[in-house]
Amino acid sequence: MRFYTHLAFGIIIASLFTKPPWLVIASGFFALIPDIDAAGSFIGKRLPLISGSVQLLLGHRGIIHSLLAAIAAAGIAYVIMPALALPAMVGFCSHLALDMLTPEGVSLFYPLSSKRVRGPIRTGGIIEAAILIILVFLLGHWTLDILGQHI
Repeated sequence: MRFYTHLAFGIIIASLFTKPPWLVIASGFFALIPDIDAAGSFIGKRLPLISGSVQLLLGHRGIIHSLLAAIAAAGIAYVIMPALALPAMVGFCSHLALDMLTPEGVSLFYPLSSKRVRGPIRTGGIIEAAILIILVFLLGHWTLDILGQHI
C-alpha cells in the first residue's frame, strides 16, 4: 500500500483506541515506520542511509514487517515516552494489516514462521484508491469531531 493509505488508516484505527489528537496523529506516523526497510518508500527516501542499510541487511517485508518488530517499536516508544506505546503498536499493526491485503503479503510471525499472509489488493490499484477515499471521508469526520470539541 502507499504511504498515504498507511498514514490515513493508522490515524483512523488509532482514533478508536485513544482520544488525544496528538496520540492519534502519532499513530499515523508510526504506521509509516515498517517501510523503513524499503529505500524507495516515502520514509526510505527521507532517511536514505538508514533505509538503505536496513533494506540491504534485512530485506523488504522481512522481520521489520512482523509482530516482533511491532512489539519492539512499542517497547522503544514506551521507553521514550510511555504514552507513545499504544500509538506505536496501533500504527505499526495497522501497516501490517494493510500489507497483508496485498499479493506480496507479510510474514506476520517472522522469524518463527516465514509463511506469508497475502491478499488480492494491488498497491496503487483501484481497490486501494477506493479504500483511500473511504479513509479520507473518515478522516474528515474525525477532524470535524475534534474541531467540534474545541469550538
